[in-house]
Amino acid sequence: MRATSSRRSRVRCNRRWFAVAALGAFAHGAAAQGDYTLLVFGDSGTGQGNQRRVAAAMAEICEQHGCDAALVLGDLIYPRGVSSVDDPKFRSHFEEPYAVLGPFSFWMAPGNHDHRRPGSVAAQVEYGRSGRSERWRMPAAHFAVEDLPPWLHIYSLDTEELDERVAGGAQAEQARAALCGKPGWRLLMGHDPIHSSGLHGSNAVLGRYLEGVIRDCEVQAFFAGHDHHQEHLSAASFEQFVQGAAAKLRRVRKRSASGAEQRFAREALGFAIATFTQSTMDVRFFDGATGAATQIYHCRATLDDPACVPQP
Repeated sequence: MRATSSRRSRVRCNRRWFAVAALGAFAHGAAAQGDYTLLVFGDSGTGQGNQRRVAAAMAEICEQHGCDAALVLGDLIYPRGVSSVDDPKFRSHFEEPYAVLGPFSFWMAPGNHDHRRPGSVAAQVEYGRSGRSERWRMPAAHFAVEDLPPWLHIYSLDTEELDERVAGGAQAEQARAALCGKPGWRLLMGHDPIHSSGLHGSNAVLGRYLEGVIRDCEVQAFFAGHDHHQEHLSAASFEQFVQGAAAKLRRVRKRSASGAEQRFAREALGFAIATFTQSTMDVRFFDGATGAATQIYHCRATLDDPACVPQP
């Protein structure tokens, strides 16, 4: 009797083990097939009404789409960044405007205004490391974005320091290590765009500096700000998204920038979301000037064909 009971017990245990294993495999497969949504915006940190209205529109869209993290594309705090980790502008120009959003990670790339003296990017890094914020994430001036799905890889640049000096060389090598040979989507983010039809225009020096990383790592898209409008351009080997209109607005030329085809451009305060699966990328632009969100553009790319094609 004891032997029979023991065998039955082992059978029940084996059945439970296979059920748990099957459930785990299903859960892993479900996670692998899931999506990941990034809120994308730049040139935001004014502490004024436009920033707060656009933030309210962001909250509306994140409630609908479930934002997992944010990419913040420079000029984080106007007009001259912050001078120390205790600077009150961290609260007035960032924490308070984005309190309407959930406490997910905001990955922060520095811009030219963050570098302006007495502004200190080091103070922004220290603030992120201090644990004072539920949102602000800046482990270094340039870094690999963390906590992403295994098929999504993003390197955040400090474009103000991208040149032939030691700091620039370190960025290129670290970007290569973070992106080259990795499966799925490989993206860059930073303040200055390579291609833009806005006031600042395209940045040929930045393009030459990054062309090796983009080519060798097969980077599919680059998200940037600096020009205060919303634009999508298709270059020869990657997609350029300009999102610098989260608080300020400037004119944009309705023609292609040098070296890229303009797919969409609009002078509209707002932001984007980029939703990824293992095989697709959907980028949506929103007008958020009134505090409510209106979709103004949508494009879709696939991993096999990463050109982001405008959708109806």
